[in-house]
Amino acid sequence: MAYSTTAELTAYATARGITLTGDLDVLLTKASDYIESLSYQGDRYVLEQVNAWPRMNVVIDNYLIPSDIVPQGIKNAEMQVAIEIDGGNNPIGNVDRAIKQESLGELSVTYMDSASDKTRLATVNALLKPYLKGASIGSGHGLIRV
Repeated sequence: MAYSTTAELTAYATARGITLTGDLDVLLTKASDYIESLSYQGDRYVLEQVNAWPRMNVVIDNYLIPSDIVPQGIKNAEMQVAIEIDGGNNPIGNVDRAIKQESLGELSVTYMDSASDKTRLATVNALLKPYLKGASIGSGHGLIRV
């Protein structure tokens, strides 16, 4: 279940000069799958709750996030993932290893040393960083690790 609506996704993409070509419901479902695969600070709002959000005990910039909402940052990250998926970058899809060298005669392939097998989504990572377990929260002195 997605946190964002198709109308919100369209507005988010349009504001960034992006026209989506895929099925918006499918894009949001796949984006939600990624968002749900991560570990967040705090605890689920209700024990039997299926989705990761809303959550209790989440502190961002020294403020306790209300435990009955899905923060806009989570929704923005989900919409950004949907845009990435529409553009061909699926963070939960299979990714081939990066090739360093390839030959045709006597077929030879050499993979890049320490090549990541994951798609990196810098914008999504930046949006999600404050919400993830292990993120530093607060500002100035007295940073707290959760």
